[in-house]
Amino acid sequence: MAEERLAHIDALRGLALAGIALVHFADGFAAGPLPPAPSDALSSALMQVVESFISNKAYALFAFLFGFSFYLQMSAYGRRERHPDLRYAWRLVLLLLLGVLHGLFWLGDILLIFALLGFGLMALRRADDEVLLPLAFALVLNLPGICWDIVAAVADLPPLPELFDPHAYLRVLQHGSLAELLRFHLEAQPAKLAFQVGSGRLAMTFGMFALGLWVARNGWLQAPQQYRHGLRTAALAGLLGQLAMLAVAIVFHMLAAAFQWHSPLSALVFGLFGSVHTLGMVTIYVAGLTLLMAQPHWHARLAWLLPAGRMSLSVYLAQTVCGLLLFYGIGLGLVQKTPQALNLLLGALCFGALAWASRWWLARYRYGPLEWAWRSATALRPLPLKLS
Repeated sequence: MAEERLAHIDALRGLALAGIALVHFADGFAAGPLPPAPSDALSSALMQVVESFISNKAYALFAFLFGFSFYLQMSAYGRRERHPDLRYAWRLVLLLLLGVLHGLFWLGDILLIFALLGFGLMALRRADDEVLLPLAFALVLNLPGICWDIVAAVADLPPLPELFDPHAYLRVLQHGSLAELLRFHLEAQPAKLAFQVGSGRLAMTFGMFALGLWVARNGWLQAPQQYRHGLRTAALAGLLGQLAMLAVAIVFHMLAAAFQWHSPLSALVFGLFGSVHTLGMVTIYVAGLTLLMAQPHWHARLAWLLPAGRMSLSVYLAQTVCGLLLFYGIGLGLVQKTPQALNLLLGALCFGALAWASRWWLARYRYGPLEWAWRSATALRPLPLKLS
């Protein structure tokens, strides 16, 4: 192995990638609004499960792990580099360029967003825990966005306009040439940024970055055996919190239906419920899987996630290639032509194939192909790739 790694962190990263694949395939790799499409009962039931346990949670888990890894990487750079900030800033610049290129092919790219927010994380990394943790929770719960929405509701401000025409987007996905697809995605970048800001997604992502940084700084996941009791408490708190929030949400929904609460303020309350639900599920995934990986029999059962987690950049971009070839007009053009249940199956098969390919690759090479290129470009020299 090229360096000592935390197996449970790789497993968590693999789990996040699996969830991202399922969500993206379920939507036919559409990263924006599409015209309504008919749905069968099986697809509707499966999508309820996806919405409850995977949507937003996989993305938030990936963001948490980015913040966690940021601390480990900056610590490693600090031990061997004279100017660790410059080295990591160059690493982010390379990720940003890759994100720009990826975003031309797929509007849902997260690499550009991660790179931009990574510079903010560099500015935040020396903040005291008394500042870092409250800021992380405030952003994860999207409190700034909620405050703005309350002001907008009280002041009766007009809603934000549609990002772009759903019918035009569907036509480009189904029938557009490669040049038309690239041009549409390029012109849609301002709308994507507006969505990230207006929906609170940008703030919540940075909040998960900060939370991952705080957890790594305090060593909770670097030595899970030492913090086993704390991890169990976190997992239990996450589970009980989910049950309590579900009960409150049901009561509030019944009251809203009985008293016909349809104001924007009631929607904000449900938005806050959603943010708490996402944070609780990420807590359960992180603490629960870390505890399971500490047990030999569970470690063996979950080991298939490790190679994909070690090759997260390569696997993430390979999922895009599979999605484009299956759903876009430059490939088979299946978007909105296949039921979501079938799309979920295709997503599971795609990730399974990539997990197997990752295992095959890492049996022969130190890094994934794109990980090796990224590391070599960051170091400004080619690193050894083949295993001796």
